[in-house]
Amino acid sequence: MRFDDKVIFITGGGSGLGRECALWWAETGGTIVVTDLIEKRATDVAAEITGKGGTAIGLKVDVTKEAEVAAGVDQTVERFGRLDVMFANAGKIQAGFGSITLDQMTDEQFDDVVNVVYKGVFYCGKHAARVMKPARKGNIVVTTSASGLNAYPGWGAYGSGKTGAVGLVRSMAYEFGRYGIRCNGLAPTHGMSMNFALDPEADVLGIS
Repeated sequence: MRFDDKVIFITGGGSGLGRECALWWAETGGTIVVTDLIEKRATDVAAEITGKGGTAIGLKVDVTKEAEVAAGVDQTVERFGRLDVMFANAGKIQAGFGSITLDQMTDEQFDDVVNVVYKGVFYCGKHAARVMKPARKGNIVVTTSASGLNAYPGWGAYGSGKTGAVGLVRSMAYEFGRYGIRCNGLAPTHGMSMNFALDPEADVLGIS
């Protein structure tokens, strides 16, 4: 099995694509560290995995805070001895759900999105590389987006951040590749979770 005995750290793993990947990779033998801004979402997914006989833990990680990303990676290595895959998947839609154009956005609204979908990827890659480089192996996978390659009306902040994430993928692949670390971007065309439209504290819909 491709994920047998692999330790996989997933950001935004409490719902949507992150949750689906966590469940799928656990079924194929992966050890999953489910992280999410909402701790209950992360622990619920981890409990679902362990309830089926898999191995998982759930952690609260805000990817906009470097200290939390670093601590999550450290806890992973302390618990499981290594980190094989970093899946930088956490995302956030912009205020107005596509109805606010760039000229109407405040600094706070712009940063609120870009700090997750762009800067969060930087933190994930940085701290994954920190523990993967000595092992001279590992995989960093980033959820970019079709909006990182194309423009969509009303999604300027999100698209800008995702375009930045594409650049980070290229740079990390170049800089970390010499240490045996692979870095790739995953760009869904229409992969936005229905849970994005809900309050963060709402129960997760079991669909991606």
